[in-house]
Amino acid sequence: MQKITSTSNEKIKFLKTLKSKKGREESGTYLLEGKRSVLDAVKHNVKFARILIQEGYELDFEPDCEVLEVSRHVLEALSEVSAPEGIIAQAVMQDLTFDASKIEGLVVFLDRLQDAGNVGTIIRTCDAAGVGAVVLSQNCVEVFNPKTIRATMSSIFNVPVMVAEDSIKALESLKDSGYTVYSAALGGENFYSVDKIDKNKSCIVIGNEGNDICDEILEISDKIIELPMRGGAESLNAAIALGVLVYGFMFRN
Repeated sequence: MQKITSTSNEKIKFLKTLKSKKGREESGTYLLEGKRSVLDAVKHNVKFARILIQEGYELDFEPDCEVLEVSRHVLEALSEVSAPEGIIAQAVMQDLTFDASKIEGLVVFLDRLQDAGNVGTIIRTCDAAGVGAVVLSQNCVEVFNPKTIRATMSSIFNVPVMVAEDSIKALESLKDSGYTVYSAALGGENFYSVDKIDKNKSCIVIGNEGNDICDEILEISDKIIELPMRGGAESLNAAIALGVLVYGFMFRN
């Protein structure tokens, strides 16, 4: 096992490039840190290109890739958190290509969401509720952004996540498969008054935090819905709104 104590090492310099979107896209890999995240990735057969462990850290599995033992300050140079747990993996990106034929159950569609924390929290919420798939529009924040991955709390490996190159075509393909598209937007029908919802053939669309859902999607939506606002707030955080809607769809009578 190679031991590295300098951040000037060529392998460490390369891994630092994975902290940028360009570096991740060019290599097809991303950094995954923390014991739970790495072990969950192992359980879901995620491939690793390399694993870094802090001096003295004991692995709980037998990796089939290069393992580097690094000093604490090298690990901290790669970490996105203030107190790294002692393990970081260079993981190979999963295929996120949208494929309507591989989707079953309730679908959540995210239109141009830019907040990595929101997207990660939404994926985690969808995992908890048993959603069939989370689909992101092409111009959403990157799925493999470290903040997105961290916010999912490993749910990225539990629920199918896909990226649609063309939002309209993706939604149309779902409609062709019998799905009803519900877009959450101001001025829509009170969600709690909507009846005859088939959770297994429904798609909930949530829009950009500042600009809402694009007009093109609203035009092809089967129904516009909104959550009632009885207080003084103008809107809800996208992840909170999605959580209320998802549980409403999944567990309503």
